[in-house]
Amino acid sequence: MDFQEYLNLQHRTFVQYYRCLSMSLLNKESVDENGNWVIMPPSALDRLSRLNVEYPMLFQIQNPGTERVTHCGVHEFVAEEGFIHMPTRLMAHLGVQENELVLVRNTLLPTATFVKLQPHTTDFLDVSHHKELLEYNFRKFICLTAGETIVVTEGERRYHLDVLEAQPADAVRTMDTDCAVDFAPPLDYVEPPPAPAPAPVASQANGEAPRFTGFAARMDGKPVEQAPPAPVPVGRQGDQPRQPAQFTGVAARVDGKPVELPPPAPSPAAASAGALGAPKSKVRFGAPSAAGSGNGRGVSKAEAAGGKEQEKRFTLGELKELTFIGIELLSILILHLLTIAKFAHFVPKYSRAAVLAPGGGPLPGRPWIGGGGGGRGGGGTAGVQARAARRGRAALRLGRRGADPCGWAGIACSAAGEVTGVKLHGLNLHDELSAAVCVLPRLAVLNVSRNALAGAVPPGLAACAALEVLDLSTNVLHGAVPPELYVLRALRRLFLSENLLAGEIPAAIGNLTALEELEIYSNNLTGKIPASIRTLRRLRVIRAGLNDISGPIPVELTECASLEVLGLAQNNLAGELPQELARLKNLTTLILWQNALSGEVPPELGSCTNLQMLALNDNAFTGGVPRELAALSSLLKLYIYRNQLDGTIPPELGNLQSVLEIDLSENKLPGIIPGELGRIPTLQLLYLFENRLQGSIPPELAQLSSIRKINNLTGMIPTAFQNLVGR
Repeated sequence: MDFQEYLNLQHRTFVQYYRCLSMSLLNKESVDENGNWVIMPPSALDRLSRLNVEYPMLFQIQNPGTERVTHCGVHEFVAEEGFIHMPTRLMAHLGVQENELVLVRNTLLPTATFVKLQPHTTDFLDVSHHKELLEYNFRKFICLTAGETIVVTEGERRYHLDVLEAQPADAVRTMDTDCAVDFAPPLDYVEPPPAPAPAPVASQANGEAPRFTGFAARMDGKPVEQAPPAPVPVGRQGDQPRQPAQFTGVAARVDGKPVELPPPAPSPAAASAGALGAPKSKVRFGAPSAAGSGNGRGVSKAEAAGGKEQEKRFTLGELKELTFIGIELLSILILHLLTIAKFAHFVPKYSRAAVLAPGGGPLPGRPWIGGGGGGRGGGGTAGVQARAARRGRAALRLGRRGADPCGWAGIACSAAGEVTGVKLHGLNLHDELSAAVCVLPRLAVLNVSRNALAGAVPPGLAACAALEVLDLSTNVLHGAVPPELYVLRALRRLFLSENLLAGEIPAAIGNLTALEELEIYSNNLTGKIPASIRTLRRLRVIRAGLNDISGPIPVELTECASLEVLGLAQNNLAGELPQELARLKNLTTLILWQNALSGEVPPELGSCTNLQMLALNDNAFTGGVPRELAALSSLLKLYIYRNQLDGTIPPELGNLQSVLEIDLSENKLPGIIPGELGRIPTLQLLYLFENRLQGSIPPELAQLSSIRKINNLTGMIPTAFQNLVGR
């Protein structure tokens, strides 16, 4: 989800980024670590109540890096602000660690009608009361998601079950419903070998004893002279015809094709295991409780469709293909060490930790990503191959094979064959980032976003003198941004968002005079915005929300004449909003919600005629809504809710002919609702609840279709309101 989509959803649904922590850190006995219940902060309850979210509250939790999802319910709202406590099982399923970001949004799930489960071990076959066991344990789960692993317990015994399939959707609600449950054979189930067929016994139709059909042997070891078989009399009077013996040899076709033999009869053990494949009687899922357990383990639908475990097998050609893809991907990384201007040589023998010299020893240096097999997912060529297989070979398929990297996916070259761009985003790369990539003298774009790179931002990236775009967003980088990074005079776009970066924004940022976009939101940055930012005259976008930046908004920021987007939401900014913001004639988006800003809303903002979104909610602004805001002819969304506004609503707001949403709720606005608001033809949302408004509802508002809440009003509701068809 990009930043703009995240903002657009704020007023329609609950959607919020949180840093996840395990449930065990709370040390609360009332919460079971093993269920699929989470604990959220108190602000979430306030937000959910405001949105009138239906009960039971269900949530989708997503890993932004891998887009893997799970679903859960909420147990309490007592977590620290900005954090969500989750069971270890859910964290493992999502592939997230402590303090990593997850995206939480409320959702509605259909009621479960069918669930297919696969036990991990055959000891689950010994349970004689599957229905009762599931009905008891499913009180712990309010919902199920296909691909996750749950744990059911009986005394001290724990049974891990993979959720192979759920109907009518991949995620279903399991509270108070009758649901059909089917089982697949256990993961460790082994088909027993077929019993050997009994040897045929010849019989005589006339009742005589059967002839000896074995082999003779002499005690002195000499060979036995076998007599020729006697001819069988046929058709003699009074004789019964012999019955032909059943053929017990090996069949073969004249054309050499294989013979299709009928399958052997199933053994009793196999029949017992196969019984798990038959649908059980319906299981009653009762009201859930906050308990449960498990390890995150996914099962693909391809495995679920067969009714038994489908072991992943590759042909020899596929194995060669995967191996070649893994080697080619690593070739990209190693060649960064060996190339100065052009890629002229290729070293095929290497590991992730070092390139091997002809004598077998390591050459100096290291690949620019990786460092000896650490991190999740393993190291070396096998680790890359495994990740390539998981994410699909098409994601890593290279355009042309050979030593020249200019034909490889993710590599851009100039007409002269010099590498100018490395784009390896979303490949689940692990370990640390190295500055060895800077041996490429014409490198202009480095994008390794949406991976799992850890460690600090290497100061050696300052050697990438030609770098124009640096995108390290959505990783797990930590520590301070190195000051050496601010000598990149050619840098135009710097993306460091969604990491664990800390420290202050240094004054040296003023050296990046070519900078056009700066995105550092969702980190742990502190301190004040430096006054040196005034030198960034080309800066168009600043997104630094969801940090811990404090102090006032500096007046020097208004000297960034090209600024179009200013996003500083969810920080600790204080003081008054500078009137000098009126200088920003190109400003289209001003997002300052959830800070500690105070004073009056500057009427000078009415001079920002290109403004489309003004979000000042969740602050401490006082006074009234400036009537000058009516001059914002391009304004689409006006959010000043949850402040201390105590002036009347200006009727001039009716001149906003393009606005879609106005939210002035949860203030202290007195007086009446101006009827001029009914003249806004595009208005879709009008929130005025929890104010001190009086008087009757103006009949002009009957032209609007999205009035939600209006309180403390008297008088009759106009009859024209019966024509409203909005939500």
